[in-house]
Amino acid sequence: MPKRRDSAEVTLPREMVPSFLDGERRAKTLSVSIVQETQTSRPVVISLAGATAALAAMDEQHKRVGTATALISVGPEPEVRVPPPPVLPMIRVAKRTKARPLAAMPKAVAAVVRKADCDEPPETRPIRAWLDGRTLLWGVLCTKGAYRDTYAFFIHRAGTRTAEPLNFNMPGLPRSGDADHHLTSPSFDHKTMTLAFHDLGRSMGDCGRAGRFVWDGATFQPVELSAMPDCRGVSSDDWPIVWRAGIR
Repeated sequence: MPKRRDSAEVTLPREMVPSFLDGERRAKTLSVSIVQETQTSRPVVISLAGATAALAAMDEQHKRVGTATALISVGPEPEVRVPPPPVLPMIRVAKRTKARPLAAMPKAVAAVVRKADCDEPPETRPIRAWLDGRTLLWGVLCTKGAYRDTYAFFIHRAGTRTAEPLNFNMPGLPRSGDADHHLTSPSFDHKTMTLAFHDLGRSMGDCGRAGRFVWDGATFQPVELSAMPDCRGVSSDDWPIVWRAGIR
């Protein structure tokens, strides 16, 4: 049987959704039991306080209030009255270069790193890659924690004497305590020109923020950002997505 901290995912058949939502509108609690062969777990009672308000807010955001497809605010209006979802912004990913990254930190990068407020030696596990024939990405480990390492990222263009902080645009995410050019638990995939991060709020990984950026030839553009501000046992696979873009 499932342990106390196990999670379970249930998908209702389409025909059961209306009756389930109808019951949820009127109920105050939801009792859940898991059946495995001949065993049935003890029921877990889930409070539905605030569920109706949350679903009604979803109706408002989706412009479904008063339509047959609304979750809470059901009405006589047909489904065709609901506007289509907004078109995703499209980002053209730049072609990757085959050049190997430099082994030694360029003087221009070293100069700006010395001024950065970092606690770790700059040569510790750097993230470095040529983004094109003249643009170098360089990330240095800035602070190190038990389950979260934060990096500071810089861009250096060949022929220039200075490097610049690589500030990341994160639409839909509230500002954190980190600097705009910092990412926590980052990784870079040179094949897809993707820079990802996974910022855990605590070691259980049930809150925090995560996302992916792709290089478009000028900067790193966000293609997916998700966040869970409250630590409530929700794995990062199920964090609400606050920004999404298409790539080509």
